[in-house]
Amino acid sequence: MTNLSIGLIGAGAVGCFYAGQLARCGAAVTIITRTPEDYGSDICVDSPDGDFSFTPIHVCSFSESVGPFDVLILATKVLPTIDSVALTQPFMSPTTLLMVIQNGLFIEDPLLAAYDQPILRCLAFICVARASKTHIQHMDFGSLSIGLLNGDMAQLTGHPLLDLLSQLPISVRVCSNIRQAIWEKLVWNAPFNPLSVLYPGATTADLLNHEDSFARIRAIMQEVQRGAQVDGIHIPDQFIEDKIRQTKAMRPYKTSMCLDAEAGRPIEIEAVLGNFLAFCAEHSVPVPVSMALYDEIRAIRD
Repeated sequence: MTNLSIGLIGAGAVGCFYAGQLARCGAAVTIITRTPEDYGSDICVDSPDGDFSFTPIHVCSFSESVGPFDVLILATKVLPTIDSVALTQPFMSPTTLLMVIQNGLFIEDPLLAAYDQPILRCLAFICVARASKTHIQHMDFGSLSIGLLNGDMAQLTGHPLLDLLSQLPISVRVCSNIRQAIWEKLVWNAPFNPLSVLYPGATTADLLNHEDSFARIRAIMQEVQRGAQVDGIHIPDQFIEDKIRQTKAMRPYKTSMCLDAEAGRPIEIEAVLGNFLAFCAEHSVPVPVSMALYDEIRAIRD
């Protein structure tokens, strides 16, 4: 057991699932939110791997003076309106380890410019949704890939977080090259998330079973593969085939971007697709299918 203090900014489905797993192993979790009044009960997680619940030691607003924490988890959506540095700064100290669980390419650049301490980028491979602010529905998967953005993981040898992560009842993969894992995650996110908005309400199975959307999925995955190559990251053809096969095998699922669009919330189109397109434009990598999808999404969302 541990008395590691953890702050959570972004208490959505993903943030609560992983913070809850850490709390189960003894971490003291504080939720920092704009609406603390909405968290008057334990947070319950329904899961095929076994339901569980956890009680945050504190739920506070952003104006409260709490922390600094041993670990601060940032699990908000990545949107142009959210300043990740301004959001995290009041709860950081020179010894706080920042743990970023977010989607997107190059989203960590402002954080790297603002902080000298180690920053962990974490990639969640999970199907999970929020029924309410205190009720999370976990449907499938749940593994976490982690790596240090500004150094070598050896720097964290002996840190209690790594010991805690090794105790979790989920797969945690420590990556020596987190940039590789970021591009690999984008192979799936770049087609499935935006296409689930373009085809309203479509599940992963719907997108795979529709001739047009399936063709676009494969084409966009191949475009991400080409973009990654320019960044020095090799993604083999077999990786694409494996991702398609795995998605066909999993329970049909509405992506987080689909759920956000259905609820009228902003979507992470810039983090997931816009940053990729800007990188490809800068390096003269042709990605016409991804660009067409981005333009279609902007047309229906703007």
